[in-house]
Amino acid sequence: MEQRAQPSFDFPAYLEAKFAIDSASLNTSLYKRFLEHLRHNVNLRVLDLGTGTGAMLRRIVELELPGQVQLVGLDQEQQNLAGGVDRMERLLRDRGFSTVEIHQGGEARSICGKKGGSEVRIEFLRGDLLDRRTTDKLDPFDCITAHAFMDLMPLKRAVAVILKLLKADGLFYPTLNYDGLTVVLPEYRDAGFERQLLRIYNRSMEQRRNRGRKTGGALSGRRLYQALLEEGFSILGAGSSDWNVFPSGGAYNEEQKLFLTAILSMIEVEARRHNAAGSGTNVDTKLLARWHADRLEEVQNHSLSLIVHQLDLLAKPA
Repeated sequence: MEQRAQPSFDFPAYLEAKFAIDSASLNTSLYKRFLEHLRHNVNLRVLDLGTGTGAMLRRIVELELPGQVQLVGLDQEQQNLAGGVDRMERLLRDRGFSTVEIHQGGEARSICGKKGGSEVRIEFLRGDLLDRRTTDKLDPFDCITAHAFMDLMPLKRAVAVILKLLKADGLFYPTLNYDGLTVVLPEYRDAGFERQLLRIYNRSMEQRRNRGRKTGGALSGRRLYQALLEEGFSILGAGSSDWNVFPSGGAYNEEQKLFLTAILSMIEVEARRHNAAGSGTNVDTKLLARWHADRLEEVQNHSLSLIVHQLDLLAKPA
């Protein structure tokens, strides 16, 4: 039996590489409204779902909000959380904060920074949004963020939990929710073959299950919009947050190159998984290897562009 193919890249490194790409992709008007909400709350409490290495929390720390700010990053993967505290400590010190407390142990790691009259406490917590053993320990939050995360969740159940974790005047800000379209340019010489690969890539998201339940999948953006309305939220705004990665000035930076390499690897791996599962017409493995090599060569030659359609949303309890 064919072994289950695995992506050939460092996932935490991929998360770091896409930090700047994600920042440039966030819907500008919704991000501005999100920041205004943060700045109008004193002693703010924020929960970041699927925090990874803490990218969204770092954006918030850079605002240097007044008062006592509590940030909690929740993620199931220990490897994603492992470097979060270290990166946060460096950021705090770079911005002139004194680091006064670091706690490591069990399922949580935390750090506290002080600067003038401001204090920020950041906790990286390993846990599952859908597990009450995790959520019952959490007090209500002023804001909950979920960055490129909701496609992994059974949406109605996850949204119901999020509603319970929010204060009555709280804000839910889910960003970079994939919405069904991946475009690789220039057009591949066997355009039909690449369209097949991208259909399989989307289908892999549609087939994903969490505790046996269907997740947001390849259309998580529009499905999340609907789930929020059905589960007791009011939509304050929605807008595109597409990834647009191209060789500006004829070249990528190193982060863009790593990012593109990772995306191509994900597409290639899903095609191999499709073959291993025996689900439908198999992908020709020789053509797949050639496609992957050709597209990687274009990355090395700084000639490949990628567009991925995503949606940001802003919502509050109705």
